Amino acid sequence: MKEKDEIAKRLGANIANARRARGLTQAQVAKSVFVTAQAVSKWESGKSQPDVGTLFALSQLLGVTTDELLK
Repeated sequence: MKEKDEIAKRLGANIANARRARGLTQAQVAKSVFVTAQAVSKWESGKSQPDVGTLFALSQLLGVTTDELLK
């Protein structure tokens, strides 16, 4: 379970960094990918992860590949 937690934290940090680099708020990201701002906050803190379809939408919105978000 520890490895899964590390992956979630790394993914969350990558989402947060890409979001900030684009000058977007969590609320703006949430509206664009049809989730709540609380969901984005949970992703960024590593408490949960977006589903595959949302991950793809995030990568497009943030101008990065899904691989960049996952590494």
